Amino acid sequence: MAHERGGIGGTGLGLAITRRLVALMGGRVTLEQDGPGATFRVSVCFARTEAPMLPAEPVAVVPSAGRPLSVLVAEDTPASQLVICTLLERRGHRVVLVPDGRQALAEATRGGFDLILLDIQMPHLSGLEVVRAIRELPPPQDRVPVVALSAQVYPADRAASLEAGFNDHLGKPLRVAELDRLIQRVCHGDFWRTGTPAEEGEAAPKALEVDDMLSIERAIGELRAMTGDAMLTELLDLALSNIDEEMQHLTVAGIEADAERMRQAAHKLSGVLAQYGAETAARLAGSFEGTSEAMLLAQIPTLGHAIDRARSQLAQQRAALAA
Repeated sequence: MAHERGGIGGTGLGLAITRRLVALMGGRVTLEQDGPGATFRVSVCFARTEAPMLPAEPVAVVPSAGRPLSVLVAEDTPASQLVICTLLERRGHRVVLVPDGRQALAEATRGGFDLILLDIQMPHLSGLEVVRAIRELPPPQDRVPVVALSAQVYPADRAASLEAGFNDHLGKPLRVAELDRLIQRVCHGDFWRTGTPAEEGEAAPKALEVDDMLSIERAIGELRAMTGDAMLTELLDLALSNIDEEMQHLTVAGIEADAERMRQAAHKLSGVLAQYGAETAARLAGSFEGTSEAMLLAQIPTLGHAIDRARSQLAQQRAALAA
């Protein structure tokens, strides 16, 4: 399967997880490559059994803040995909997930959505480019509420989103209360663009002032209440793996003085860290997008220290689940 990422390299987690799961079942994964594309085949042998199948454990459905919606989610980070889709589906909403801006625009053009959630920086087309294109579509596709999701929530970032055509700009991680308010506004038909930086002032978001340990515990607590221990364990394993992979990419890019790859790795780190409440490290990683090339190398040690601290706290939360 050929998959272009517009210059933004993937972590390879999907293939690694698949290979591990298949190996645990005694199977194997093979690769067939012809030209730029690749086909992966999974082979697993199962013994025939007459034993009755056990019923699947029912998944708790959380009452929604409004009627069931059809929601398009455009997000390229696996950990964030899992969290956002789980929160929406547990509330009874239909979710269509796409990993890049090009597919997001294609789905939005086809229409049929009550709400669109767009990550700001995605492969192929950014969230800003996608929302501008959506606003040029014929009615009713041009009028669907579109909300930006980003680890960057300073007034200037918010202003850029509203100017491009977003109805609102929410920070990562998407909090349960924020999601419920958002769904309620869509269901009531009273979705409007929220305040501008001039109205909100130039102060940094309050969330950035919260101690990281407390914000991580709060984020983990919310996820635990929504997903249960088993899925939360899977989420944390994936997040820790994401952090390790992207830190390696950032380190290699720093050694090679590749500013663009440093920014790409930092962007992914920012999204994952913010999703789990590591706000200081997420803010530092996010600042790489607006940092000059000359300053990037000097900031890597500071970012590395913050990420090490955040990773240690997340690992402690993961260990507590296993205790």
